[in-house]
Amino acid sequence: MVLTNLLKCNQDKFQAMSLGPRHKNKEMNLNIKDINIKSSPGIDLLGVVIDDELNFTKHINNVCIKGARKVGVLMRFRNLIPTEAKLRIFKAFILPQVTYCHSVWHHCRSSDERKLERLQERALRAIYRDRTSTYEALLEKTRLPTLCNRRLQDMAIFMYKVKTNLVPSYISDLFSCDMSRYNLRNTEDFSLPRCNTVTYGRHSLRYMGPYIWSKLHKSIKMADSLTAFKNQVRALDLSNVMSKNNCENCKLCKT
Repeated sequence: MVLTNLLKCNQDKFQAMSLGPRHKNKEMNLNIKDINIKSSPGIDLLGVVIDDELNFTKHINNVCIKGARKVGVLMRFRNLIPTEAKLRIFKAFILPQVTYCHSVWHHCRSSDERKLERLQERALRAIYRDRTSTYEALLEKTRLPTLCNRRLQDMAIFMYKVKTNLVPSYISDLFSCDMSRYNLRNTEDFSLPRCNTVTYGRHSLRYMGPYIWSKLHKSIKMADSLTAFKNQVRALDLSNVMSKNNCENCKLCKT
């Protein structure tokens, strides 16, 4: 298509990455129309750093560094700004950064997950000038979920959009319902795909989405609108779903 339209490629934007076991040689020599494409262990794609091990450690490190700077500013002005204003600043400038595309990297290493939770905890302590309350108490005061729970909630919301045809067809085609001959709008549950591995199977949105959806109460699934569904899901602690699934025993959570 590039040659047909007489377009010139910007080779500086070409990126290559090899996925596979750690012991495998991932160096590649790619040449397309006399353009050498260098391989790298990570690719920055629309603000998300995808690494060759798919653990998203580099991406989360970048998020924590940028978020820590903003939390640091919030800490310095914690005595000068009203609490309500600080909370709005947090929700507008810090929270979107630590939740950007988080459904993609939800199954990161538990150590990286704790970094994100500590970042949110620091921000909440700056907002309320509270050094003694527990993280759970601060979340309850703010009426916010943990970042882990928020990721699970957003997956459930995403599946509602799939069910109600609010996503493009190329996305809804990734999922199938229990009775495929019916339209997704007329079915209650999605079918779980077969997975050969934990890391690249059950830790994918294609599996996690239908799994979380299957754990929701029927009355929530039958919500009349997206807004009504969001309001009900935001009141749930979906992290309990994962504990019942023995997620703490999986490979990544032990890291």
